[in-house]
Amino acid sequence: MKILHIINSLGCGGAESLLSDLCYIQKEQGFDISIATLKDENSIFKEKVKQLGVEYISLSSRLSIYNPIFIFKISKLIKQYDLIHVHLFPAQYWVAIAKFITRTKTPIITTEHSTSNRRRELKIFKYIDKSVYGLYNKIICCSDKAYETFRLHFPSIKSAISIPNGINLKRFKNANTQDKQKLFNLPNTSCVITMVARFQSPKRQDTLIESLKYLPENYCVVFAGNKLDDPNVVTITGLIKELNLNHRVRLLGVRNDIPDILKTSDIIVLASDYEGLSLSSIEGMSIGKPFIATDVNGLHEVVSGAGILYEKDNTSQLAANILKLMHDTTYYKKISEQCAIRASQYDIHNMANAYLSVYKEFL
Repeated sequence: MKILHIINSLGCGGAESLLSDLCYIQKEQGFDISIATLKDENSIFKEKVKQLGVEYISLSSRLSIYNPIFIFKISKLIKQYDLIHVHLFPAQYWVAIAKFITRTKTPIITTEHSTSNRRRELKIFKYIDKSVYGLYNKIICCSDKAYETFRLHFPSIKSAISIPNGINLKRFKNANTQDKQKLFNLPNTSCVITMVARFQSPKRQDTLIESLKYLPENYCVVFAGNKLDDPNVVTITGLIKELNLNHRVRLLGVRNDIPDILKTSDIIVLASDYEGLSLSSIEGMSIGKPFIATDVNGLHEVVSGAGILYEKDNTSQLAANILKLMHDTTYYKKISEQCAIRASQYDIHNMANAYLSVYKEFL
């Protein structure tokens, strides 16, 4: 069976990471897998899928992903496959419209990778989104909370289901602790607090940076995410300079050694305004270190009862949680163990098998 995944790009991001891991398992399941991107972007995920033998199709190297011309590019593709699986906006729009125009019977499925988005804040998009989602044969929400918020926003759409995201747990359990001086250019006596996330909404790297004013000088922050010349990274760099924290913050850019980075850190933090089912949160909890996150949709459900939650934007509370962990070894160990147990529930093989059941409905 020929499956085509369509996504905006294979740049840095949770959905992109998830898709690269999913392709490996789906090839093992016997599917002929291809990936088409609206934007061609060199990344570790692009190289990974190509090494797996996945056909990589770039629909453009120059066009904006919001250019409607993609409707016609996709229209030429979709009839060649048995099923189309779409990830992220605006790819979701272009595929749905292409199916409507071509009248193809090829089933289209999409994954909702978040509990919210900016379109839902605008009344006009509620009706546009409703029409677009109505063209999909199945809408897979990445968590129970994402399903709940989707159904609340689109009660008349009955094709939505919940399949929790997952990660390659083995890859993180096999991570190795490195030398902090070599890996981060920080003293080995430093307390390293790490956040792995894109530098864009709804992530809030600024919250973690600002929490440093409540922490001792040997407490340092490490970020892994976008390329260092990304405009959003430049904005954060300006904040670091403004607060005179260059000696306490490290920007690592896009990395392929995230498991080792997490393992070498003392505490993992995710300071987002909202999430879907955050892969970064599961990765952070799986590594055997304490995990702290904002108490918001998409994080509360995964972290509550395992890691530590703090009030969004409350930098002093975040800092207090960090200090408590570092000053109480028993508490540190307890939270670490709880996080590892919780993460074990989110194996990507469970997600892939659930996707397989959905595919079989249409194949």
